Amino acid sequence: MATGKLNVDQDVLDEKLRFAGYHVMNVFLEIARQMGQNTGLDAASILILATINNASVQRLIRHPGEIDIHSTKVGANIDASHFHSISRRAVADATGLNRELVRRKINKLIEAGIVQEDEHGVKTMNVVLNPLVGKSVRSFVGAHAHATNQLISEGILR
Repeated sequence: MATGKLNVDQDVLDEKLRFAGYHVMNVFLEIARQMGQNTGLDAASILILATINNASVQRLIRHPGEIDIHSTKVGANIDASHFHSISRRAVADATGLNRELVRRKINKLIEAGIVQEDEHGVKTMNVVLNPLVGKSVRSFVGAHAHATNQLISEGILR
């Protein structure tokens, strides 16, 4: 298994920008399709959930040594104190969606148990351990690997 870092050859990328764009957009669409299919969420809810999740886990991603974020075995939940909230207003600003729409969609995500609310806003906690979300993540990784292999074969990534 290769452990090196991938690099972008900017000259090749510029030459094959259309090809790269198609593959990257295909991954984006596959992610949205799988997430919708697996969870029953609509496109706006998926965007809102992704925004909340991203805000919730940024500190964990930036400082992975503070806690083991790798294990997803039963009982490997990360303590709630490691997840951070985002306000509904910040979600609306980040997504460009109408605040009332964001409020309604977040309330449904809370009712479904996918998002939690606290005094600072909303957050996800261990959301990838939800079987439907985990199934989606497995599909995302496969789509990402396929696109990455295509970009490598074209010399865009090396």
